[in-house]
Amino acid sequence: MPRDDTALISTRGAWIRVVSASGPGGWYTRRDFSFELSEREKQLLWERFSARLIQAVPPDERPTLTLESLGFEYYGQNRPLRLRFRADGPGGSVQWTVLEFHGSSGLVTLAHVGTPENPEEGISGFEVLAQSFRFE
Repeated sequence: MPRDDTALISTRGAWIRVVSASGPGGWYTRRDFSFELSEREKQLLWERFSARLIQAVPPDERPTLTLESLGFEYYGQNRPLRLRFRADGPGGSVQWTVLEFHGSSGLVTLAHVGTPENPEEGISGFEVLAQSFRFE
């Protein structure tokens, strides 16, 4: 069962959230970490991820999600799955960046959400966390 390990919120409202879970899984569940995703695989991952995110929000607050990018990127010695999307909802438009780090004993998900006024608010701190992350 996932749990919130950390949540950081800037004075202007951007936030970074770290969630960990034991065991393999997440929205990238292939056993073969070839780090190449077909367009169909990307579409399936996005559909599963966005459906779970939408279902967690009350119906009258559900945003419209727009995928901007999905793939693997290097962060230090890790190569997590990186997802970037926009959520347009009642409170405005916000930019999300999600990284999923997979290890032999579990996964760690980092999420950054900017503010409607500044989608990049707090992203530099998020990038520092991502670059320094490692499983022990």
